[in-house]
Amino acid sequence: MDIYVSHGNLSEDKDVTIFNLPAVKTCPNHTLCAKTCYARKAEKRFRAVVESRSRNYKATKDPRFVEAMVEKLSKATKVRIHESGDFYSSGYIDNWRQIIKALPAIRFKCFTKVEEAYRTLSVLPNLAIHQSVLPHGEINFGSDQEMDDLAKKYLGVFICPKKRAKVHECSKFSCTECFNKIRKYILFTKH
Repeated sequence: MDIYVSHGNLSEDKDVTIFNLPAVKTCPNHTLCAKTCYARKAEKRFRAVVESRSRNYKATKDPRFVEAMVEKLSKATKVRIHESGDFYSSGYIDNWRQIIKALPAIRFKCFTKVEEAYRTLSVLPNLAIHQSVLPHGEINFGSDQEMDDLAKKYLGVFICPKKRAKVHECSKFSCTECFNKIRKYILFTKH
């Protein structure tokens, strides 16, 4: 089975394995952010990105997907699910539940707009899942001012310091909040 994962990017440290799906196409609730979707930028610029994400989407439909992903991720230490894409169906959510349970020593993280995914997966001890939509329907990224306003509105909501500092790699900070199960919401400043 042809599954593509990457290791780090402009935002993630090199020790984070990343699994992606096509942007928007696999995102229920994409009307909130389709026009400003950050993940679409790479798809517009690089044909290989579209192809790898499309192959991954096809692989998720294969009955051997869970087994193949467990094997693919077995040597990882940290995994980000969906830098691009989201949990597009109940069956797909359950597949990830099985994968995460099969790899208890690996730390997983993801962001989702899918309430069912949050409810189903948040109980897993090795997954930090964060909601991308705030309680009154706001999306978790925007300008510095928009994020400051949301942080005031929702006391205690964390704003990623990396974006504010205009530094690309998380390793420049001692922050590990994206892998923190306690945070339901994390805000990001657009760059």
